[in-house]
Amino acid sequence: MGAVMPFLSLATTAAGGIFSAIGSQQQAQAQANAANYNAAVANNAALFARQQGDVQAQANDRKTAAMIGRQRAVYAAGGLDVNTGSPLDIQADTAQMGRLNSLTIRNNAARQAYGYQASANLDTAEAQNYQQAGDTAMLGSLIGTAGSVGSKWSAYQQAGVDPFAVFAFGGGDGTGGSQLIGGGAGQF
Repeated sequence: MGAVMPFLSLATTAAGGIFSAIGSQQQAQAQANAANYNAAVANNAALFARQQGDVQAQANDRKTAAMIGRQRAVYAAGGLDVNTGSPLDIQADTAQMGRLNSLTIRNNAARQAYGYQASANLDTAEAQNYQQAGDTAMLGSLIGTAGSVGSKWSAYQQAGVDPFAVFAFGGGDGTGGSQLIGGGAGQF
């Protein structure tokens, strides 16, 4: 059993570090996936806001056209020339105000879409940051693990223990070769 302990110590340190690295990477990927999902939702909201603004502006244009039609009908029924003077000026003002309302609707929708798009851009950047952080954490974990394994290896070597002696065959103890090579069993 003493010959197995150094090997198990190194193996569990290495395995723990590898699993920690993988866990860091998977956690970062999950966070990146969530941020990418949020970005997609925000992009869809931006698209919807623009489309909704276009639909509302078109509805306002139809409303304005209908209002001008009613004005023309009222003026014509009153015996006025709808193409000159005050009736024409009023129709022009109505058209101008209607157009201004439609532009305001589109502008408000564009500003709302811009806000959603900015949020999507931030979420996309956040996803990239999560992925980079995951890569960095994974690399740091692997480097830390390598340092721990190296430190243990060095300590075993200084104590005269060969951690891989557990794999030596023909050790003469009847177990098929799990005899410690180099002595020092049970020191760690």
